[in-house]
Amino acid sequence: MTVRCFLAFVLFFLPISAFAEPSKSGTEWLDAIDRANSPFQDAQLEVRVEVQKGNTQVERTLEIWQRGSTERRVRMSAPARLAGVSLLVVEDGSLYSYLPAYRRTRKVVGEQRGDAFMGTDFSFDDLSRTGFADEFTAQVENTEGPLITLILKAIEPNKHRYPTHRLRVEADSHLPRSIEHLDPSGSVQRRVQLNDVREVAGHPFAHQIQLDDLERSRQCTATIESIQVNQNLPDRLFQVGQLGR
Repeated sequence: MTVRCFLAFVLFFLPISAFAEPSKSGTEWLDAIDRANSPFQDAQLEVRVEVQKGNTQVERTLEIWQRGSTERRVRMSAPARLAGVSLLVVEDGSLYSYLPAYRRTRKVVGEQRGDAFMGTDFSFDDLSRTGFADEFTAQVENTEGPLITLILKAIEPNKHRYPTHRLRVEADSHLPRSIEHLDPSGSVQRRVQLNDVREVAGHPFAHQIQLDDLERSRQCTATIESIQVNQNLPDRLFQVGQLGR
């Protein structure tokens, strides 16, 4: 699924359903997006990540498992030297990382969640976020046209590298189409765009995410290679003690 590249990463990939009213308040929008974002019992994805560094392209492969709206595990499977590096979000929202070279699990806290994940442009925060409503307040900025624009403010700013986001979401489906991370002056530092929307099990599903790091002039693209849903994933996948197994 962090160099910084995903709304929470799979948040972009998980399907969004239901219809929305432009008259919703910001809080109602966030609640609706979060509810619609987890229509499956569970999901397993394989994602190819390409990072463009000047004339050099770096590739990574991620496996992602999600259960409900609160639990997610991300594991790097390629290249071989990084295989097994993992992230885990547990039910209470705590985030853990595992480095197989050191056989070490650590809790990721505060602004560390904005750090880059193993040569990709995705941050720990991108890959771990399962929703917005618990971490942000929102104000509706624009309701004209097919997209609703929301300005999100972090409830605890010190926990986020970019506490302010601009989120554009489809009015009829709740599908996020772009997220901009803003600095204190309001300038866009990172932009995430959701592309190649296809239907999976009756839900619109973004199969490609493009992240532009404007601060460093870098681009990262994540593409879904495969997805399976409702497999009754086992508990062990979401247990901290199982990260190295």
